[in-house]
Amino acid sequence: MADNLMDLAIAEAYASCQVDDGVILYTLEFLHSTLEQPGRIVRWPVTSNELEKFSLCLEPEAPINPGEYVDFVAVPFEVTVPAQEENAPGEFRIKIENVGHVLTDTLIAAVRQREPARIIFREYLKMMPEQPQLVYTDFSIAKVTVNNNGIEATASMIDWLLRPYGKIYTPTEFPGLVRGR
Repeated sequence: MADNLMDLAIAEAYASCQVDDGVILYTLEFLHSTLEQPGRIVRWPVTSNELEKFSLCLEPEAPINPGEYVDFVAVPFEVTVPAQEENAPGEFRIKIENVGHVLTDTLIAAVRQREPARIIFREYLKMMPEQPQLVYTDFSIAKVTVNNNGIEATASMIDWLLRPYGKIYTPTEFPGLVRGR
């Protein structure tokens, strides 16, 4: 019964939203010491020779340019997020076609060095560029394969066991946590 009500609610939400309201922008940010600026791409079809960019605001906890609007370059790519299962490896799979020599060279150099390249995956609603809806951080690129058409990479969680999970409740945000108040 509850599943049926949920399905009806989701169907109603889809039916009542505007055409562009539900468009999700998937983004990847590549971080490495060899990069002057992070490589930032957004999943979007390339329809012309003009370079298309999306200006999106990063979360306040972002390692570079926190809380600022930054440009993400439109590139068609495929990404498989980590499975939410007990025995899943917690890996991203990324396939980027026609990525260009700049990002390819950077990823290969990063894999050859001892310092791994990191990625941050974010999901935005196109109608709400002021905040990401979902953020995956602390993934390092473990394997890169380059072919004539593009690159394929696998990224796994850095220090999976030491990563905090869920929301961190602090007395500043939640004063009720402190006795005597």
